Amino acid sequence: MRPQPFKWLLLAALFGLGVVFLVSEVRDSVTRDRTGVPGRRLTVLVVHLVAALPLLLLPPIQFSRRIRARWPVWHRRAGKLYLGAAIVAAIGAIYLGATFAGLGSRVPLFIFSILWLAFSVAGSICARRRAFGLHERVV
Repeated sequence: MRPQPFKWLLLAALFGLGVVFLVSEVRDSVTRDRTGVPGRRLTVLVVHLVAALPLLLLPPIQFSRRIRARWPVWHRRAGKLYLGAAIVAAIGAIYLGATFAGLGSRVPLFIFSILWLAFSVAGSICARRRAFGLHERVV
């Protein structure tokens, strides 16, 4: 199989954009004035941001057929890490969405959280049942 430079360039760009977005979001979340915000919401926000790290950084590596073929054990372990992080991040996002000040943003955030969690769990179930074709389509 010949390397596809465009695919690697696209994955590198997505990874780079994910890192830039993550750094800016974390910096904004840490430095923003949160006077009057309940402590529980701040805790959930920080846990949600930390859990989101693998969700943003792992997919470009996980989707590489070459890496999956060369290091299948690593792929399985990273998938388990991804699933655990997806569960934690989704629970946090549901809570944050329910307590979000903007009413028009609550429903989309809730739906997005549920869908992300559902597809992550479905992908894990497909992998455990060794239905790899369906697993690849779901994730």
